[in-house]
Amino acid sequence: MRAKYYGRAHTGGDAVITFERANVAHMGDLMINRRVPAIDRINGAIVATGITVIEKAAADYANDTTYIFGHTGTSLPVTGTRADLMVFRDYLTALLNHTRAAIKAGQSKEQFTATTPTLAGFKALGAHTARTLGIVFGEMAEAKSGNWKQTSGVFF
Repeated sequence: MRAKYYGRAHTGGDAVITFERANVAHMGDLMINRRVPAIDRINGAIVATGITVIEKAAADYANDTTYIFGHTGTSLPVTGTRADLMVFRDYLTALLNHTRAAIKAGQSKEQFTATTPTLAGFKALGAHTARTLGIVFGEMAEAKSGNWKQTSGVFF
């Protein structure tokens, strides 16, 4: 068994636990399978680097590795494949792009969080909460203004 830290994502200290002989990687809350995630900003979450963390973790394992997820959508298994990780990565990318577009269009945080949309291509995940959208909006606004530094991932 080994643990590896890939960087800030769900919190500032999440790690992937690998059961090497079983070819299993426990992602914990780094991986939310097909549902809107709770974002733990108070404990160091960075959505933008979550994309990089997922990609790094997926690259470290064989194509046939089984992943254990921290949370899943209703009636979905708690285990899955690299393809499931890529769906979550793509969802986070879509969420950031949606937020960037709102900021670029001049929306206020209040206007943005009042929408609570489902994202195109990810309707099965359900609608976002105003809290989640507010956290992502704050992260993107801080990054755009230069008031916040990050070590990996891409903002704008």
